[in-house]
Amino acid sequence: MAVGYLECAGYGTVLYAMDRACKAAAVRIIGIDTINPKDASAFIPLTAQAKFEGRTDDVKTACEYARLAALELVNPEDVLTEVIECPFEGTIRLSRITKAKLNRTEGKKIAAIGVLEISYFINTVVALDRALKAAEVEIVSCHKKLGGKVCHTVLAGKTSDVQVAVETVKEAGRLIGKQNIKIAVVICNPHPEIKRILNMNKKDKKEDEVKWQKQQE
Repeated sequence: MAVGYLECAGYGTVLYAMDRACKAAAVRIIGIDTINPKDASAFIPLTAQAKFEGRTDDVKTACEYARLAALELVNPEDVLTEVIECPFEGTIRLSRITKAKLNRTEGKKIAAIGVLEISYFINTVVALDRALKAAEVEIVSCHKKLGGKVCHTVLAGKTSDVQVAVETVKEAGRLIGKQNIKIAVVICNPHPEIKRILNMNKKDKKEDEVKWQKQQE
């Protein structure tokens, strides 16, 4: 048994990389966490970590696939991976620290998700408004407190619709500044482990709607 770690710039980068990793090897995500800057006014890149477990060979394979996927989106100096074989009990407890709620089941079937990270909430609203008008997609999650002044949003729908939505967000860079769009990627047929992180379980739908309504109020 082993525990693997991926730490890189961007919560969205972690989701994108871990989708590849979970599709390549039999691992289970046990924790997702972020490092938030203490100074809310500081331009500090958001750093996120994924912790996952499985057989040693699987964890090593997952780490390599996660590293390569992350390098598609961020610079090499912003990506760290590590494997700890036969971890000590205290190490496992540290690895299970998570800010994301992890469902026990994989959640409902969905064709694709769009993962977006945009600097500033207003820029996010502008880009999302254009995306929602351009394609039949729904907002699955929107996090505004991850750090680094970055808003993380996930869209879901049919593959073609999600692709159109993500491209529309990229085009919105002409309005809000291309430098403010940190991540805009499509994940087709997201792995069950990723859907656990996104809380896309049918039984939680009513609860999620209540939370969304409270946020709106």
